[in-house]
Amino acid sequence: MPIALVERIVAKKRSNANQAKTTTVKEPEKKPEATQEDDRLVILSYAQAGRLIGKSRDCVRRWVNDGLIPKTFFPSGLPGVRKVDLYRVYGVMIENNKQPEK
Repeated sequence: MPIALVERIVAKKRSNANQAKTTTVKEPEKKPEATQEDDRLVILSYAQAGRLIGKSRDCVRRWVNDGLIPKTFFPSGLPGVRKVDLYRVYGVMIENNKQPEK
């Protein structure tokens, strides 16, 4: 094999090796942080809502049946409550149950 041909093969292998080392890897896209607008879209099951505020799921279900919290539905058709509605109603309940300061 002629020396010139061997030199070309070696040079080609070196350039391929250098190209492999310098390839860039794309970083995964960062997910945006949750905003208040996202909370308006969050739907919770009665059990999740109860755990969030320290009440039972039956308590949350009663509030929904009494009309205190608007009922909404998951895309699957199961009932639930929006997170923002739960905070709105539960926050008002806490304010109304405060003991007057002496």
